[in-house]
Amino acid sequence: MAANNFDPTNPEHVRNAMHELHASVRSLSESNQRLTDQNAELSRKVTALSESNHDQSSVTVPRAAPKLPLPEKYDGKRYQFRQFLNSVKLHFSVSPHRFPNDACKTGFIASLLRGAALDWITPLLEQQDPMMSSWQRFETKFK
Repeated sequence: MAANNFDPTNPEHVRNAMHELHASVRSLSESNQRLTDQNAELSRKVTALSESNHDQSSVTVPRAAPKLPLPEKYDGKRYQFRQFLNSVKLHFSVSPHRFPNDACKTGFIASLLRGAALDWITPLLEQQDPMMSSWQRFETKFK
């Protein structure tokens, strides 16, 4: 209803104006509710992201592995074997990034052999024996 045609003494005009005002209030109320719902949803998402970022930032960053001395070279004497093998396995567990596969592990051991033990492994290295790519098979034979 146009404001310049409104007659406040006319009950029909007043009733129509009231209906229009009521419809406008209802529309504004619905819009307000939608905005409130959207705001609540955005707040939940911000909270979830914030918690996610907090969880990620609280993850401990791996520190450098302790620096271990290289195991003493092994010459094949049985009484030294257990100490040598345990020392090598300690390197594997403390620095797994340095030994990502079995060939790296067997190669590391080969580099620490001398004497009779080096004589034993030399043909395996020269022939590229498949055992050198399997830690389990290598360890069984090495023992």
